[in-house]
Amino acid sequence: MRFIRVFLLLAFTQLLALDITLAPYMTKANYKDASKDSSSTKGFYTKFKAPEYSIELNYETTALDYNATTSQLQQDDYVISYSQKISNNYNLKALYHKISTSGEEDFSANIYLLDLQFYKKSRFNAGTSFAYSSYGSDALAKSVYQVKAYVGTYFGDYKSTMGAFLIKTDATIIYPNGGDSNSTLDTHYTSIGLTIKQYKGDFINTISSWMGEKLYSVEDNGFTIYNLNELHSSGFYLSSRYAITRNMGVQLSYTSESFEDLDININDSMQKYLLSFDYTIR
Repeated sequence: MRFIRVFLLLAFTQLLALDITLAPYMTKANYKDASKDSSSTKGFYTKFKAPEYSIELNYETTALDYNATTSQLQQDDYVISYSQKISNNYNLKALYHKISTSGEEDFSANIYLLDLQFYKKSRFNAGTSFAYSSYGSDALAKSVYQVKAYVGTYFGDYKSTMGAFLIKTDATIIYPNGGDSNSTLDTHYTSIGLTIKQYKGDFINTISSWMGEKLYSVEDNGFTIYNLNELHSSGFYLSSRYAITRNMGVQLSYTSESFEDLDININDSMQKYLLSFDYTIR
């Protein structure tokens, strides 16, 4: 018993030394033409941050409604991520993302991601991520490999009239495996993207867009997965976070995606809105 008490005391002491971020969020998405009508998501994100490492946890549940039927796809996402500084200028991140679906179709998935980043604080960052995904029986690809390279540079001063900026570009290549010789999937899909982020006073404003082709892609460094039978061709993202206090903030974002629904071969588009609130215990 004494050992357990000492262990719990040490664990509690270590916990007090961490910055802990808690962030509930919710999204609403609408579809334009194809079989999907709308979807809604509720989630909760948690981050434990120390000077040399961080641990991230995320859970969300999504309900996707279809137009022609009363059926609904229910999806639960579980994410755990660990990041470690391996020198003054390098950071290594490992992530596992599990998707469980229920309903008439099976789009469950297991995603593994490894990201290596080189950076100089407030000046420059560049990195490469490698992801592997395996999918359920209704996905056109049974396994997917993805490689993404990115580079970003900072300039300006957040206290100035214009603020400070981060400009980042990325390139992604995706290799899907259809699982049989009759697969209609291409051998690979490529895309490029551009992100501009502004740090101005209490605001962080972000605008980004991409073009190309994405199928079963791993986005947001592993936290967002395109796990349905959709070939995406372009996207646009806009967000703004306001720091209410030093420890508290609220964020609004808008996402637009164009894609082809491969189950019915119809072009469609999706608009998604997100509201999140975050609080950090220091």
